Amino acid sequence: MNPTFSVLHATWGRPHKAIAAMRQWRDHCSRPQDVEYIFACNADDSTVPDLMDLLEHGKGFSTLVITDAFRGSAPAWDAAAKSSTGQWLIQAQDDLEPPKDWDGGLLLKIIDADFYPYGHLHQPAVIAVSDGYRKDTLQTIAIANRDRYEQVGEFIHSGYFSQFSDDDFSYRSIRDARAGKCTLIDARDLIFKHRHACHDPSVPFDATYARGSSPEAWAHGQALFLRRNPEAASDGLRTWT
Repeated sequence: MNPTFSVLHATWGRPHKAIAAMRQWRDHCSRPQDVEYIFACNADDSTVPDLMDLLEHGKGFSTLVITDAFRGSAPAWDAAAKSSTGQWLIQAQDDLEPPKDWDGGLLLKIIDADFYPYGHLHQPAVIAVSDGYRKDTLQTIAIANRDRYEQVGEFIHSGYFSQFSDDDFSYRSIRDARAGKCTLIDARDLIFKHRHACHDPSVPFDATYARGSSPEAWAHGQALFLRRNPEAASDGLRTWT
């Protein structure tokens, strides 16, 4: 039987922080046997052996580590999705802290949205949760069911490096929900705390943040977003403020 959730974690250069994040997902989970956890790492990341040594087989999670020559976090997340088997796909990061009983909380939202039992109705759906900071509709933690993944053919568009991949995911899920092509489940009372350096000054701005937030990544992402979503320039649908 396939797991209910696939947690997809792109990481680079932070083995200890990545493993600490995975352990928090595990410790805050009510049914770890229903979760698979997939790390996606760059093949030339010299810290991957350290991550493998620290992994200890997940201690309750089914775990997998995939490696490739990813240009950034976006293609790594999408590659993790391609290796997943769960009914619901969840984007994870080194600096993301899930709430206690995160799996039970999400299942309640799914059931309340008439997706009982756990997504088997074959309706494309996205769940919007809170990152603990933002007040707009940008979904910085992408969550989608497998039917949505199959509908669009990807989880996170791999053409991005990092920047604007969340804009793309958010914009398209909101647009398609308005058009009746998918269901957008509002679960913003569930807080998956995103302790990013831009939100929390106590978090060091390290080489990993610099890699993902480079001017090149920003310029490339903005141009790609507008090419993929030209109507976004005039339809009035904004995902962030």
